[in-house]
Amino acid sequence: MKVRTTCGLFFLVFMTSSGLWAQAVDDFESVTVNWSEEIFEGGATMVALGFLSVAMVMFTVERLWFLRRSRFVPEALLTSVDKALRGEGADAGLSLCRKSNTPLGDALELLIEHHHAGPDTAYTLAGDEAMRRMEAEERKAAPLAVIAGLAPLLGLLGTMIGMIEAFKLVEVFGDEGGASLLAGSISKALITTAGGLVIALPSLMFYHLARHRTGTISDALEQALTRAHTRWILSPEGPLSATPSQEAGDAAQA
Repeated sequence: MKVRTTCGLFFLVFMTSSGLWAQAVDDFESVTVNWSEEIFEGGATMVALGFLSVAMVMFTVERLWFLRRSRFVPEALLTSVDKALRGEGADAGLSLCRKSNTPLGDALELLIEHHHAGPDTAYTLAGDEAMRRMEAEERKAAPLAVIAGLAPLLGLLGTMIGMIEAFKLVEVFGDEGGASLLAGSISKALITTAGGLVIALPSLMFYHLARHRTGTISDALEQALTRAHTRWILSPEGPLSATPSQEAGDAAQA
């Protein structure tokens, strides 16, 4: 008997709570938010957030379009310069590097120009040039980080201003407006915080994506430079390696 009574009570409570939950869901679905109206009623803060969103889109498109491996480490450049060095000499290789107008071309140009200074010196100069170019590209993604940090603070500022205005309305009208007046004012104030977060989240994501792409390109650039240094200078058959006659001449001059 006790088991039946317990099961019956549980079933009754479950059906009652299910009915209340279904009614709550129906009531929630009946409430619609006009987001465009809320955004326009956000005030001057939403205008500033709108400018930040446009800037975020512009910087994101520029970084994702520009940060491509082919712009920094063209695959065919190393092969073409290698053929030119072995077939026509250092001047032909330098000409190809200068025409490429890429970070890899600039680094290879220094590697060829200063190979007489020694393998370590030439590689250090070329590596420093490549590192400077990639650090400059990494700094170009900084505006996305600034937007990601500024947007939530600006949204919070708009919310604080809206809350102050909401409580001023309550102070002026007292109980005449009731809770609906306060709730409506607070709802308009909170839209700025939501807008700031909507802008900050993709900005932060694209900032780290741009940094990741920069790091990947930097690794590829370093690998290409190492291959060129090994093939041209360190290898005995390399076009820029010191031959026995050259080494003897350098020793005699010393």
